[in-house]
Amino acid sequence: MAEDYIEYNRFDPNVLMKRAEELGDDWAEKDAAFGMLDDTKKNLVGKLMSSLLDDGVPTTKAEHYAHAKKEYADYIKDLGEARREKNKASVKYKTYLKWIDLIQTKEANQRAEMKIK
Repeated sequence: MAEDYIEYNRFDPNVLMKRAEELGDDWAEKDAAFGMLDDTKKNLVGKLMSSLLDDGVPTTKAEHYAHAKKEYADYIKDLGEARREKNKASVKYKTYLKWIDLIQTKEANQRAEMKIK
């Protein structure tokens, strides 16, 4: 928190932009990781269903059984964690951008006050 206070009072646009870029990159990486996991959902279900279908289990039943397997439960847990990390990174990034906007507004107000006096 003290770091933020010092950074706020220093108002170095280069430092602020670099930090915004770092947070944006972090969000992009986590968004991509979530996307890759999400994109493989159908492949995993198909893989889990294939042996059941080979054994003559009807498609609907095979899908239900596939969803009940531990491998699918682990996948859903990992997907949920990736979504959580992506969302937290997005919040940090968007909050930081808003913080920069507020600093800019404060600086503009101070300049306006100086002209009035």
